[in-house]
Amino acid sequence: MFATLFRVSAILGYHNVFVSIYENGSTDQTKALLRIFDALTRSVGMRIVIRTSTRSRGAFNHRIEYLAEVRNAAFVPLHELRDAEGEYFDSIIFMNDILPCVDDLLELIWQSRRNNAGITCAADYMYHEAIQSPVFYDNWVARDINGTALENAPFERIFHHQPSSARFQQHLPIQVQSCWNGIAVLDPAPFYSPPHVKFRMAKITEGECSASECSLICNDYWEAGYGR
Repeated sequence: MFATLFRVSAILGYHNVFVSIYENGSTDQTKALLRIFDALTRSVGMRIVIRTSTRSRGAFNHRIEYLAEVRNAAFVPLHELRDAEGEYFDSIIFMNDILPCVDDLLELIWQSRRNNAGITCAADYMYHEAIQSPVFYDNWVARDINGTALENAPFERIFHHQPSSARFQQHLPIQVQSCWNGIAVLDPAPFYSPPHVKFRMAKITEGECSASECSLICNDYWEAGYGR
């Protein structure tokens, strides 16, 4: 991940990139590796904020509420820069625990701009031993334009919506209801302007369907007028 960030930033221009990392609860060498990454990043003139915490979820925290808080913590430095320096960013690239490729990151950024999209998502895969083939991985969040879950299936059988399936097999971008899948490029406008979208858990008392914080942020983008 570090190598990919360096290579992508070199192409975009180190001075054009700001990296925010929030780490918490690790019991391995993550914190030590982050200190090394911090030093290397600064040596090439790329701005970075790394914040660490000993906090863990605990037995009584709602999983989605906790994940939303962790994700929102990574955005705090962006709000601080806005408030202190009046600086706003053009794109937010949110990366999960996936193996990222330079070309894929650049393609997502380009497609985000080309399609004027509110959220632009990758499609991540894992190898399925039983069928000896890669299959689409995270179908907890991914929903086609009809709201139907995508399948943990090989490339050609992921979508039930046939027009989407045809476009997907031609490597063309597809309009969906929600997605995330490893890397998401976000239009930052809903973060900076009212209604100030952020990650959250479902409003259960209002009858909202319980879902992933990444599904809910897609819903909130739709509500804010950024459903593309």
